[in-house]
Amino acid sequence: MPRVPEYQPSVELRPEFRQDVDVRATPESFGADIGKGLEALGKGGESLADSFAKVQALEDETIVRQARNGYLREKDALQYDPEKGYLQKAGQTAMDAFPQYLSDLDTVRKDTASKLTPQQRRMFDRVVDPLDADARRTGLIHKGNALKSFVVEEAQSGAESFKNQALLHYQDAALWQKYTAAGQIEVRALGDKLGWSPEKRKEEEQKFVSDTVKQTALRIAQSDPLAAEKYMKDKADHLTAADTYSLEQGLKVPLKEAQSQRAASDFIAGRTSATPTDAFMADPSPAGLMDRGNIDLTKRPRVQNGKDISTVRSASFDFGDGKETLIPTVSDDGKLLSNDEAVAQFKKTGKHLGKFETPDQASAYAKTLHEQQEQMYAGKAPAASPGRPIASAYDMISRFEGFKTAPYWDVNHLRVGFGSDTITREDGSVAEVKPGMTVTQADATRDLQRRIVSTQGKIAGTVGQDKWDGLSAPAKAAVSSVAYNYGTLPQSVTDAIRTGGPAEIANAIRGLQDQNDGVNKKRRNQEADAVLGINMTAAGRDTQSFFTDMESYLSTIKDPQVQELTRKRINAMLETQHKAQEANERQAKATLWQYIDQGKTPDQIPMEVRQAAGMAAVSSAWSYMDTVQKGREIKSDEEMLYGMRKAAAQDPEFFSKIDLNDYRHVLSRADIKELTGLQTSALADQRKAREAGLELTSAFSQAEQQLAAVGISTAGKKGSQLDEANKRVAQFNNALSAQMDEFKRANNKAPTQPEIQSMINRLLLPVVVKTPGTLWGSNTWAPPGASGGLFGSTKTFAFDAASRPDNATVDVGVKYADIPIDLRRGIAGDLERELGRKPSDWEVVHRYDDFVLNRGLTPIRPPDHGPVDRTARTVADGVAQVVVGLPARVIVGAMDLFKDSGDRNDTDPR
Repeated sequence: MPRVPEYQPSVELRPEFRQDVDVRATPESFGADIGKGLEALGKGGESLADSFAKVQALEDETIVRQARNGYLREKDALQYDPEKGYLQKAGQTAMDAFPQYLSDLDTVRKDTASKLTPQQRRMFDRVVDPLDADARRTGLIHKGNALKSFVVEEAQSGAESFKNQALLHYQDAALWQKYTAAGQIEVRALGDKLGWSPEKRKEEEQKFVSDTVKQTALRIAQSDPLAAEKYMKDKADHLTAADTYSLEQGLKVPLKEAQSQRAASDFIAGRTSATPTDAFMADPSPAGLMDRGNIDLTKRPRVQNGKDISTVRSASFDFGDGKETLIPTVSDDGKLLSNDEAVAQFKKTGKHLGKFETPDQASAYAKTLHEQQEQMYAGKAPAASPGRPIASAYDMISRFEGFKTAPYWDVNHLRVGFGSDTITREDGSVAEVKPGMTVTQADATRDLQRRIVSTQGKIAGTVGQDKWDGLSAPAKAAVSSVAYNYGTLPQSVTDAIRTGGPAEIANAIRGLQDQNDGVNKKRRNQEADAVLGINMTAAGRDTQSFFTDMESYLSTIKDPQVQELTRKRINAMLETQHKAQEANERQAKATLWQYIDQGKTPDQIPMEVRQAAGMAAVSSAWSYMDTVQKGREIKSDEEMLYGMRKAAAQDPEFFSKIDLNDYRHVLSRADIKELTGLQTSALADQRKAREAGLELTSAFSQAEQQLAAVGISTAGKKGSQLDEANKRVAQFNNALSAQMDEFKRANNKAPTQPEIQSMINRLLLPVVVKTPGTLWGSNTWAPPGASGGLFGSTKTFAFDAASRPDNATVDVGVKYADIPIDLRRGIAGDLERELGRKPSDWEVVHRYDDFVLNRGLTPIRPPDHGPVDRTARTVADGVAQVVVGLPARVIVGAMDLFKDSGDRNDTDPR
């Protein structure tokens, strides 16, 4: 650093005397460096100021950049926010929001700039101006697009609104045209705003009209596809090719459905009658009928006319109208009328039995009517006639077979009556048809009814009771007719019943029509028709089956899909129709029997109930009333009762739906009550019902092998032998079921397997049934099927007592040799200790009876009150135990059962 010279008083301190001091003077020595330093200092200050300015500028730039980024974020939010962004808005909303969008841009810019210095604000403005301008330009473009979209949408919405109005008023052609034209105007106005070319405008208008026609056709198709098809064809000129194709595809399925629906309805309407005539006409289609009768035939008064009953005594007259009018000559209050009185009554009331073309035709119908009423009030099955609807197996089979009084050879046997090789007498005996025999219609009817019961029992056993009960009454009649004609039900029909419905069963029966060179082709087709519920009552049904008519009708339908759909619809419609009729009939029959149980006669039941229940039900009610009034009880058919019990045991749910009123003529009041209780139990608790059913079916199975061991089995049997075996199996199992029920009531629990075995042993205890001889002595009776053959011995058991003749006596039939040897020795030893002597064979048998019958030990020598009393007491004790639990109809006083005399202690009747 320069140093300022100082005055030195010492000479030696002078610079010239100093070697280390340069005496030459330089500018720097006189302060030039100071000046330079000051100059440099000034320059340094200037450089520092520049540095400070640069730093400030850099800081301002950074702050402005941050502000710009913040502005960009806010601007993007204003434009693109998913909920509030302006560019996310459309149409009228975008147009309305534009001013606010501009205002928000200004606010964002002002708010961002307000935090800056003036210098920074100036820098910010320079940076943001182009961004702001771009944001405003983008918003303006968006607003313009929104305006254009709004204009298009409004025009399209207007056109769509008019289209919807046209669809709403599609049934009014004038209004439809008005709204469609208004929609076209909207489309045209839109074209003007968008500057469409004439070609473009025409194309868009055509699209609008075509779519309107298409949508209208689809709207019509919702209720009527066929009308939609017609509409499409009528408006074909207004449809584009694309819409025509789309509409055809859209209508294809509903159109085929509608075509088949109409075809099926037309077929049904043209070939069946919806008017119930059963209550007013004995034959719905008699020859020469011009006007149907208007008198309820189920409510005719019954007038005693000598030994006969008159209900429709009649005469015919021509009253000048060209018609032979059949009128009753019995008044409504039961008075027999002269012809003049009958004419006067007709002119007053207008009531008649039918009007015909000729007197002979009126007379022929009067005969048919008389026969029908005679059978109805006699409690017989109604006779079949060519025109009367099929209601039962009797109707169908008797119609097909015809009635012949003299035997004729058919395939492998002589036959008579309704095609049967047997005759059933009034006493129930069955005789094989032999040359020279003749048969009355009553015997033939009885035989046919017996065979029908047997046939239906076998069918039910083959296909299952539940499947059988699930068939309609006409279907049961048809299946029974097939089985009666073949002798057994063909396997194809059996399989169809097990696995299919009415259509499958009908097809299986129809599939048999060509067998045996087609001799029964017409019969098979009519049976198949009956399964489907087709009513063969129209004129000419005997020459051309309903099936042929249907196939002929279907052949006129060209579209194979429509043809098949129509076939299925006809079958389904018939089945539905039949089910509805069956439900109504079931309800009506229930009501009818309620009146009968209240003591009313069929005449006292409202007409609409009788008409709905049907003539067969009314006839059955008269028969039931006549039987009850004569003091007789309806006896249960053993096979039917057994079948019902099996159905209840195997399928309680299905059994609960069976209409027991249909079986009032073959089941006793007590058994109807029992079965009704089983139905009630099934409805209340099916699980419990199934458990009880399992106990019963297990008991039946437990007895099966033992029954076979004593010769009661269906194995290897045919014809009448099979029928008798089925009946005996049913009788035994009914008796076993009754004993099990008695045990439950007495012990409040189900019997165990050993207890059931004891019941089986008692029921299979051999007995001897004696009937009084014609002049003296007695005859041994055996139930049908119990004979041992020409050289064999009869086999009659305790359970057979239920079917013994009146005035018959029952004796236990165990023989000494039948007792197992070890048991025989044990009993003999016990008796020797008791009696003090060796017992006789009879005494061993007597004590064995005590053991088998599960009774207490009875005295070998009871108090002596005479030989008859001793014999009666000994045997009655045993049989009384056997019949415990059997149906009430077989339990009688022991003293009435045994009337043979003799001292049982002295002789062994075995």
